Amino acid sequence: TIGTNDIGMTALGIRIAAVKGVVAGLTVLACGLFSDAPATETRIETAFEHAERATIAFVGDLIFHNDLQRAALSDGSNYRLFWEDLNPIFQSADAVYGNVEGPLAHDITRDGRRVPELGKTFASPVYSAPDALLNFNYHFSLARDLGDSGFRIISTANNHALDRGPAGIDQTLERYREQGIAAVGTRHSRNPNADWGHVVRASGLNVGWVACTYGTNGHLDVSHQVLDCYDEKAETLSAIRKLAQRPDVDAVFFVPHWGIENQAVIETQQESLAREAVDAGATAIVGTHPHILQEWHWLTSKDGRVTPVVYSTGNFVSGQANSPQRQGIIVVATLEKKSGSRKANLSEFHYLTTEFDIQAGRAKLSNCRHADYSVLPLSAALSAANRGRIPASCD
Repeated sequence: TIGTNDIGMTALGIRIAAVKGVVAGLTVLACGLFSDAPATETRIETAFEHAERATIAFVGDLIFHNDLQRAALSDGSNYRLFWEDLNPIFQSADAVYGNVEGPLAHDITRDGRRVPELGKTFASPVYSAPDALLNFNYHFSLARDLGDSGFRIISTANNHALDRGPAGIDQTLERYREQGIAAVGTRHSRNPNADWGHVVRASGLNVGWVACTYGTNGHLDVSHQVLDCYDEKAETLSAIRKLAQRPDVDAVFFVPHWGIENQAVIETQQESLAREAVDAGATAIVGTHPHILQEWHWLTSKDGRVTPVVYSTGNFVSGQANSPQRQGIIVVATLEKKSGSRKANLSEFHYLTTEFDIQAGRAKLSNCRHADYSVLPLSAALSAANRGRIPASCD
């Protein structure tokens, strides 16, 4: 039985109305994609028995602009405060994924100088930068705060990956490793031939992860530490294919950092990469970078697998003030592997709308007027031609 408590929302005193439909074993939940129909609730008995299940929550971009940095680095504060209201969701998942836009270097300034460690303070040139510069670096306590909240996978492949140079990537990977977090999409300078793919154990399932980015804001990747989605597309697809073909890997999530900032348009090169990634074996694709919500598509692979592609989850934590930039989604994906099956399949795939309250400095579930759960026309939803639009704004 799949019910409304599956994602733990009753702990927040919020009724989640879930409309579920099953096609080829896939239970799909959608938030306001196609209509403003009243929310209803349906309980479905599935035929799955003796199955391993794992639920993964994907949040939007985490990008800590100066005002957020000041708040997190003040006495007695931390980064965890920004999302603590949504911890019940994270605690109900087996793993949480996020994209952190910036390194965790403790002694490198934005111009590459090494300086003595000054501690957890925004006054340090290590953690501050002029607002217009958009060069980011966060205190390493962020890794602990993420780990304490259930984050087990972080993409470090984004346009800010090299904001503290190659040494910044090295320090970042070391900090995440100390907290038991898999950092995907970058690799240590001492291990230049490391596989791009990572495998994370989640509730009995081995889940593969591949991350890449469209670029690094002009910073040269002299040590080949960052996987480029397009210039190194062959490597990207090879990493997905390698994981998908491993008998001990149950599913593969592809999490690219791509698209055009603040634009709803999906680029042709994104669509092409998504198609090739699905054919390479991706179970689902969840993208970041545009800082606003974008469409999701359903693609059918050459071998008949139906795969969701979420082009942008928007922002989760951000100092960007425009309404569309304050909106995001938490994608909730449940994998299920029946006894005797070679691979896990998606049994649920849905999202919750979020909003970052700039004044309060808190991420919360949004009161988006489009957020009523409504019936998906499943025959269309599972077609590559269908393009369900996630609501762009919750004003």
